[in-house]
Amino acid sequence: MPLFQPSLQRAMMRWMLLLFAVFSTFSSGQTFMDPIIGFYPGSSNISKKYENSITVAFLLPYNTFWNITEQSVYDACTFCGWIRQMDSAGEMVVNHVNNDPSILPNTMVNILRVQSWDQKLASSDNPGGAAIAALRLASHSPPVIAAFGDSSGTSTKMSAGVLSQNQIPMCGPIQNLPKLSETANYPYFFRTTYSNKWGSDIAILLNRWKVKRVAIIYDGDDYESAGACLDVKGSLFSNNIIVLSYMQYHGNLHHVDFEDIVAELHRLDARYMVLCAQGWTRSYDLINRANATGLISSKHVWIVTNPPYPEDYSGVGIDERLNSLVGMVYISPNFQINSAPNFRSIEERWKTLYEQDPLKYQIDYISWPNGGSYDCMGTILYSLDKFLKHPNYTPQMLGSGELQHRLTKSAFLSSGFPGISLNPMTLDSNGDMAANTIFMTLDQRFWTDGFQPPFGEVEKLTGEYLSHGEPTFYGGLTSPPADGPPILIPTPWVMTTENSSGRLVLSLIVIGYIVCLSSAAFLFRYRKHPSIKLLNIFYVQYSIAGSLLMLTSLVFYFQHPTQSTCYVRVWTGLIGFSTIVSPIVFKNIYIWRIFSWKTAQAKGYVGKLAWSLFIASVALSVIQMILLGLWMKEENYQVEGIIYDGTKLVFECRLIHNSHIVDILSAFNALIIFSPAIASFITKDVSVQYSESSLLVLKSLVLLLLALVATQMGFDENTLLKECICIWIAALFIPVVQVGSKALEVISETGLLSTLSSFRKSQTGGAKNGGVTSHNSMNSLKNQHVKGSLQVLSPKPNVRKIQTASYLTNMAANMSYRTKGYSSIWWSLPWKATKNATVCTFRRKSWMIIRSIGDEVNAYVLEFAELIVKDRIVYVLVPPSNGKGKHAFGGYQIMCEFGTEKEAQSFASDLRSTLSSAVQFKQ
Repeated sequence: MPLFQPSLQRAMMRWMLLLFAVFSTFSSGQTFMDPIIGFYPGSSNISKKYENSITVAFLLPYNTFWNITEQSVYDACTFCGWIRQMDSAGEMVVNHVNNDPSILPNTMVNILRVQSWDQKLASSDNPGGAAIAALRLASHSPPVIAAFGDSSGTSTKMSAGVLSQNQIPMCGPIQNLPKLSETANYPYFFRTTYSNKWGSDIAILLNRWKVKRVAIIYDGDDYESAGACLDVKGSLFSNNIIVLSYMQYHGNLHHVDFEDIVAELHRLDARYMVLCAQGWTRSYDLINRANATGLISSKHVWIVTNPPYPEDYSGVGIDERLNSLVGMVYISPNFQINSAPNFRSIEERWKTLYEQDPLKYQIDYISWPNGGSYDCMGTILYSLDKFLKHPNYTPQMLGSGELQHRLTKSAFLSSGFPGISLNPMTLDSNGDMAANTIFMTLDQRFWTDGFQPPFGEVEKLTGEYLSHGEPTFYGGLTSPPADGPPILIPTPWVMTTENSSGRLVLSLIVIGYIVCLSSAAFLFRYRKHPSIKLLNIFYVQYSIAGSLLMLTSLVFYFQHPTQSTCYVRVWTGLIGFSTIVSPIVFKNIYIWRIFSWKTAQAKGYVGKLAWSLFIASVALSVIQMILLGLWMKEENYQVEGIIYDGTKLVFECRLIHNSHIVDILSAFNALIIFSPAIASFITKDVSVQYSESSLLVLKSLVLLLLALVATQMGFDENTLLKECICIWIAALFIPVVQVGSKALEVISETGLLSTLSSFRKSQTGGAKNGGVTSHNSMNSLKNQHVKGSLQVLSPKPNVRKIQTASYLTNMAANMSYRTKGYSSIWWSLPWKATKNATVCTFRRKSWMIIRSIGDEVNAYVLEFAELIVKDRIVYVLVPPSNGKGKHAFGGYQIMCEFGTEKEAQSFASDLRSTLSSAVQFKQ
């Protein structure tokens, strides 16, 4: 049982979409609150029509043209005239049906005009207006049974999506965006125009010509053209036709000279090119440049989705600039010819209406805007009439909205409507007009007559190719030219353990696992060693887990890639990456916050801080997972074969299209790359002993360099190997650099202690273990400036012996450090409460260990302090933070006495370990 009932789900979705629509509308500059223009009841001379009624909505940018009263204003706004034609054509069908006793015989059709996305008022292609209109329809009373309109493919994605969510069918009269064919996303949307999905048709034609190599160029600034070529690329790949190159240009940028595209076509020796672009755009500039470099010839074939006319060409008549277009293969739907009786009859009716009201109908002939709208509204009403012939359905049920769940696009596939584009109007299973696809090789007949006989045709519903003659290519040839030099069948190349790249990557994986597991074992074995405690083992172990996960991603580079392995590569790699970096960053922030005296006094602060930063580190990985989940929902991977060096077919994971979630995911991981450097800046004032600023900066630089190398390298047979090496280096940075450096330090220190032990035995003449050291030997040890040794200030023999634990109990609760030459110490009791003090030299620095009345013990580094000993009382003069005078802290002098070097080293080790614990806040 679902958590929410469908009605509640739809209500929640409406509210969320409404919020989105309002914000996006404000950003687009299209400011209106209620999009309803008006309700227009139908009228009829047939009395039975008044027995029932239904309401259909017209979704158009009415604010652009609705109140225009002069033709000169329409002439100044071509777009306004088009939209006016669309409204008039839809109304023309409604009036015809309301006065036709055979269609919806006892039902009147009313019109609800609604302001949708406005190309003129909106500053960019923003869907806000379409969302508001669609949401308003969902709550209108009386219920809206169906809708037609919208004037943009991108805005229709919003309106069709919202209306589908609310079970309101929508017909698109002019939208050619291929994505709108997705039934899963738009189950209630259909259209009476072509979908720009030419891929399967082009593949059928090229297979017939035995062409196996094609280059694709598209206008990246035009959504419909980009979608068309995306469909072409997928179909060619499915038919084992090699895509030599998939190139885009920006048609909105007038400084583009197309040199890179032309050079690439020459380099590939491409003979067959598919160009997806609108006419009257910069596509002609591309063709002109290709012609100048010899790419328009009898050896080359250009397949175009629209004739690439010059931007100032009128569209009719001979123009010498069109000579370079001769022989191009133009793809087009096989619309009903304009000499067909049905077409002529509709055009005559339109012409009569135009003569009665020229301002309302704008032109006296059938055009793309008015023809598509006529077919849209006719398909809706004829399909509803056919729908009501079901014995269980009544006009009352239809008008009340009870049958909306039945009105998916499948209810409109075969309406029987005698349309302008097709007669009868038929749709395919995607809800697209099922006109056959025809192929023409352009010549002068096309730009003088607007049409020429096709040489071939693909039946839309069956995929059968119908030949109508031979094509005539550039130069008069009728046989398809060769698609390039003799084809060498490329050898598929994948990474396996049988080739050198695969064996190298496998070795790297094994080495990486060994390094990570050895690092983890080493940290556990020496977890009590002072140098290791400084690392904060928990955070480093967490980071090593990320390294293991990132190394695991390399496993999925073997064998032939699939869509699943492409996804797993990204998931394991990026989650491992964030798991590596975040613990190191938050550990240093943890130390920085500890050294903040203002916050350290709060009760329970340490524990809360530790848990807060741990949760933040985990949250970073969770955010990464959420973004990856959204990315998988929006994006699709496609495994492509790319020829390298003419002989090798290398497979690559490539995204079918890019969306905003890709930008967000990239920005998030870029932030992770720079986060160590940011943390280094934040923690710059931390004591040198605990600061990892250099490591953090190095980490950011290494990650940035690896990211640049991985993203900017070209594609060849070694690309996968290069990617794997970059991932391997990023994964092992922490185990090798951070843990490795501490391992060397531990090994070095262990060696020095062994040397000291040998030296001590030689000084005592081979004394046995446990013997008492002489006073001279003690002084000898005191004077050895060896790292880790403990020296005593003014040592005297036969003084009271102390134990380390008695003076360092709970030392983790208070820790002193020095910043900018001034002293700073954490504790809650005043200095006058000091009971006693021990002053020792440790690691070549002077330390004062002070015990207060309670159990608190403070260790204080005396870098610039003066020590004065009078009568066994120690006075420490320290510059105050305000720089005025000096503070004198007094205490009883307590001497340190050791029997052997081992005891001295043990005391030094305990002191160092305790100081490390102060940083980690472990009692």
